[in-house]
Amino acid sequence: MARHFALGREVHDAIAVADAVLAQIAALCAVEKKFRGSDTATRQKITNARSRPLVAELDAFLRAQAARLSPSSNMGQAIAYLLSH
Repeated sequence: MARHFALGREVHDAIAVADAVLAQIAALCAVEKKFRGSDTATRQKITNARSRPLVAELDAFLRAQAARLSPSSNMGQAIAYLLSH
């Protein structure tokens, strides 16, 4: 029974982390979508200014999760992959 509880907790944590990462990726995509169609220089300047803080936030979140999760767990491995690319 304790094993079942631990597995349930691990799955719940993985879903929460995945949801948070997907929300942050969606925010990045929204920045790009908002300025699609603008000239390249303007789009690059604006998206860099708005995206850079979002990318920094995502990086910090991933690093915090990597420190918290087991590196041998599926989510720990996925986060390690994201941080190395």
